[in-house]
Amino acid sequence: MRRACRETDDLARLVEQLLFLARPDAGQLQINPQTVSLVAIAQECLSRLELTARHVDLDLELLTAPDLPPVWVDPELTGQAVLNLIDNAIKYAPDSR
Repeated sequence: MRRACRETDDLARLVEQLLFLARPDAGQLQINPQTVSLVAIAQECLSRLELTARHVDLDLELLTAPDLPPVWVDPELTGQAVLNLIDNAIKYAPDSR
């Protein structure tokens, strides 16, 4: 059952990524920059992938410099990029067992 849930989560992320990649071709990509905290975006991404990492015995930890200033980015697009990077890092991390 756990494996089925994990595979379902993986498929859901893959569909989400494919839909995201199709938006520019369909003329539906809107960029909405805002002043946001990159730390908050990274924390959200880590929390979304925490269970995936646990399934492969990885612990995710966010280390940041103190007092990082806010940045002007599209939080959804930036979050998607960070999510993809972390997801790939989990998938291709060396087996530590």
